[in-house]
Amino acid sequence: MYLLHATEDAHVENDFQLWLVFFCNFLMVITGLIFMYKLFTLKNAKKIGITFGIILLINYFLILLFGSFFDLLG
Repeated sequence: MYLLHATEDAHVENDFQLWLVFFCNFLMVITGLIFMYKLFTLKNAKKIGITFGIILLINYFLILLFGSFFDLLG
């Protein structure tokens, strides 16, 4: 599984896992950009901040589920 970092552990993945992680990372980047924009323009960023945090947790969970603990250290 290509998660933008390399480990020595072997990974077995299928297309569904790759697209799920890709989609989650895409959502995380988009919400992160919106969150930063709202913070820098001093707008109310509570809802998008919570959404970004939830997507970040889901992303970490998917990395642990499909990869290994060491993938989070990369």
